[in-house]
Amino acid sequence: MAHDVTDKSLKDLSAWRDLLSFRPSTPIQKSIQSIGDSWTIHRVENGWWNVNLDYYPIVVEKLPVVNGKKMTEEELLDHIRRNINDFVDTEITSFAPFKKTDEKKWSSNDAIGTNIQIDIMLPGGVIDLAMVVASRHKPNEWIFSTVRGGSGWVAIQDRDKPGAHPVSGNRAFGFRRDESGALVFYVMGADRATRSQDVVGGVVKGFEMADKLWRSYQERIVDFINSHGGSSLIDLENTISDRHDWDVAKLDPTIYDVSNQPDWVPVPKSE
Repeated sequence: MAHDVTDKSLKDLSAWRDLLSFRPSTPIQKSIQSIGDSWTIHRVENGWWNVNLDYYPIVVEKLPVVNGKKMTEEELLDHIRRNINDFVDTEITSFAPFKKTDEKKWSSNDAIGTNIQIDIMLPGGVIDLAMVVASRHKPNEWIFSTVRGGSGWVAIQDRDKPGAHPVSGNRAFGFRRDESGALVFYVMGADRATRSQDVVGGVVKGFEMADKLWRSYQERIVDFINSHGGSSLIDLENTISDRHDWDVAKLDPTIYDVSNQPDWVPVPKSE
């Protein structure tokens, strides 16, 4: 997936079309459902309320040097992926492979199909458990798609059956060259609240916390690069976290177009 991100595409929202429209392959969908009853990938079409579209870019002017060797862009992204918790504020959210098999897969060169459990820190020391799957992995990008983790729609705080993810959709981590040829690392998301209670329970606050998380991602990548002989800066002008009317977006093929995407595997009966 190569995101065509330009000033114009950010304004007309076409920059998010590929990510918003993306569906995991049939084998990935079936692998999630094979874990157990009620396991499935969330569909953005079945979400609630507006659609969140965000973009957090970092301009890399000079790549870092690690162990005496200048990293390539592919090596830097791979380092970020394998050490994701070093690049986010873990007081907000942390990531971990779900099972031992996922740990092995996540640490390999081909992480597609890895199930990742996310601990989302809530007020009062409460942890909201959420699941994602690495639904795509290329040298220049990986994608997390959100997963319903085996307990129907109810979050029961069971690490083996964590329940519904609070949002439905996809998040991409990658790098690209902009129109001027500059190297840009980014994280970008396209998702909606999963359930009505996620809206009522504070989806606005949730997106605010997500915004803090991904701004911490920008800050930590810049700190890593600049402290290892490189040069980088946060592109604040193009840092975006906005909500848009889903009923309008879904009818615009420049924003949402699933004509070349796989069919959804039927959803298992939830509890």
